[in-house]
Amino acid sequence: MRLTNTFARLTLFLLVCVGIGTLHAQSLKFSEDPGTFITEVKKVMESSRNPLYAKTAQELDSIWMSAPSASQQAQFVKIMRRLVEKGQKVGPVFNLLMHNFRTLVIQPEADVNGFLATLDRASELYDGKVLQKVLESMQLLLDKHQLYNSNYNKLYVVAGSYRFRFDDSQPDKDAPQAAAPANDGWDTPSDTATLVKAPSEPLPVLTGALVDLKDASFAMVSGGDSAVFGPSTGAVSLRAGTFVGKGGKFDWSLAGDPSIYVDLGDYTFNAVNPRLNIENVTLHNESRLEKPVRGVFEFKPTRRPAGKPSTYPRFVSQRNDAVLRNSRKSVLYKGGFSLVGTTVYSTSLSNEPAQLYVTYNDKPAFRMASRRFTMTDSTVAAQVAELSLPLGSDSLYHPGVRFRYSDDAGQLRLERADNTPYASLPYVDGYHKMNIWAEAMRWDFPKEQVEFYMIVGKKELPVRLESFDYFRKQRFSGIAEELGFQPLLMAANYVQTKKVQSFSPYDLANQYRQDATIMRNALERLSLDGYFISDPLADQYRLSRKGVMYILASVDKSDYDNFQIISQFEANSELANATISLKDTLMTVRGVERFVVSDSLKIVAIPSDKKVVIGRGRDFTLNGQLKSANFRFTGSGLKFDYDQFFVSLNQVDSITYTPQEKYAKGMSNEVGGHVKYEKGGTFFLSDPKNKSGRQKGGKSPRIVIPEGMTVYFDQPERKNLTYNREVFFKIPKLDFDSLDKRDVVFVGTFNSDGILPPSKPRSKAWTTTHWDLSTNRLFR
Repeated sequence: MRLTNTFARLTLFLLVCVGIGTLHAQSLKFSEDPGTFITEVKKVMESSRNPLYAKTAQELDSIWMSAPSASQQAQFVKIMRRLVEKGQKVGPVFNLLMHNFRTLVIQPEADVNGFLATLDRASELYDGKVLQKVLESMQLLLDKHQLYNSNYNKLYVVAGSYRFRFDDSQPDKDAPQAAAPANDGWDTPSDTATLVKAPSEPLPVLTGALVDLKDASFAMVSGGDSAVFGPSTGAVSLRAGTFVGKGGKFDWSLAGDPSIYVDLGDYTFNAVNPRLNIENVTLHNESRLEKPVRGVFEFKPTRRPAGKPSTYPRFVSQRNDAVLRNSRKSVLYKGGFSLVGTTVYSTSLSNEPAQLYVTYNDKPAFRMASRRFTMTDSTVAAQVAELSLPLGSDSLYHPGVRFRYSDDAGQLRLERADNTPYASLPYVDGYHKMNIWAEAMRWDFPKEQVEFYMIVGKKELPVRLESFDYFRKQRFSGIAEELGFQPLLMAANYVQTKKVQSFSPYDLANQYRQDATIMRNALERLSLDGYFISDPLADQYRLSRKGVMYILASVDKSDYDNFQIISQFEANSELANATISLKDTLMTVRGVERFVVSDSLKIVAIPSDKKVVIGRGRDFTLNGQLKSANFRFTGSGLKFDYDQFFVSLNQVDSITYTPQEKYAKGMSNEVGGHVKYEKGGTFFLSDPKNKSGRQKGGKSPRIVIPEGMTVYFDQPERKNLTYNREVFFKIPKLDFDSLDKRDVVFVGTFNSDGILPPSKPRSKAWTTTHWDLSTNRLFR
């Protein structure tokens, strides 16, 4: 019972309180008469016991009968009466309304009528919360000439004129802006890696309570950077703080160069977070550009680390149409133009790579392509750039390297682009038909040498060179082991069955029931490795020459080689692992212990000075030895013709070989080192179309000595069996093939310096070479 009585008394108390509040709200009325109205308003505001409200009412009372016109008084009273009718209580809305009205009417030529007309519609359409936001925005502008104010930043209107209006040509969809966070991002460090991005949405259409600005200059002030820009003409939403306008300019004073500026087109920003991202601007930079460039502009006040250059303002051109003001005749640039602070890049919104053409001695030196060059007056650099360098009748190419060029010094420097898809790829040397894996490349123009090397101190693999026709079955099978399927075989089968030349990743994925994304990734990677040729715009792929060769070679239906050179050499400022002379296009490779040309044919080279010189099309010269199965060629300047697959014997000191019978038993008893090849000849290692040795039979190896050779018996190792050079065995000519099946047979004339008449014995390879004068026989 007690609980029931207590609840009844509490309910009665609440009803009384609500009733009193309702009666108070209902009792709040204002007279239409201006004189009576001001007295009532003053009394109500003073009764609120809020000193600020009372002061505002007193200040309005002090000018009420003198400053505003009768019509202005009447309209103000109308607005106040409407608010009371809508249930508005004494509080911030009344206080702001009276304060702003007084501020305006005491200013000469102030837009009092626009203010009242705007609030007339706003008081009719907005609720108290939205109306308070509008009045707060008005107060900030009237009292402090600001559009926004926080502990972190301020946005001023420092010049121009303004007028208030209400736009109700269409429903007001301008939603209130959320309150600014404790830290709105103005004071965060800038991201130097991010370039400006184009706005993705059209400019908003402002409706509702607005303030029109004419020839207004803005000042963005923060703890980091501050900037003044304009004059612009447009409007600000008093409800959301959004500005939409056009005109004016923004210069690079903050970055240290006020001569750089953009002309602003149509643009928008929000006062709560007043960063600028303007799509329609024109950049003027007379020191770097022949003519202005259209593009996108961005500015954001940020905190800069001490000693670091400013990374704002930013600009990026729409297209690759920038024409640089260039006094350097050796450099031609075609591309975009962007600024991060005062740092110049080649980026454009087209996302097309910029092209850099460099000449030396009025001849093309190299071309680089990149989506982001960094450019100064004398240097150009890029984290990833495509290289094309003329070399003889062909070129040297790499799809992605780290690049730096100094025009003053005439120095080109390239390094491997680590952490990119291009890091594992070789330089493609079309002239020598070799792929070159090197960590770095350099070219000092006066030296006229392109040099490949490894960076000292890094634990990396040595420089590696491989023939364009290099093939290993393990490499082919490794693709399937890694991916779980073999895209090369799938592609070959698809183009054959569908009678097409190209295909998309979806074509192969659907045909062979693979995941399309996995298939695309596989094709992209194998394209970088040279197995496919891609057309990104059409999203099409086709097998490359290398891809076809690997498919056919895997089933022994295509020729190939195993020509690979490894260079173990510690490069220095004068010498590198591999050097291409631009005078004669010869490539010298250092630090070579030995290398294989063909595994199955057992062709191995051993340079005595650890150097090999490679000419056009994989021809090479070396000092030392070249082995081919049971033959060994020794000499200085041994010349190997890759296309015809033969060794020139012009510079051969000796040819030794192991007779077939002993070679088959694994013995290495070599003979023939005493034979002199005066005018040279040719040793065909294999048929040029059988470098892999996959085809059995044929007439190679074959030795051809058109003008013959001479066997002398004056070698010191013969000791007491040594004869002068008048004792010799003369072979007039030699053309002997199928040397992988039989021993060479020498037919010639033996001259004994008058001891015996000249004779014509017939001999195969001999193990000891001496002539038995008693029997007139050549012993083997």
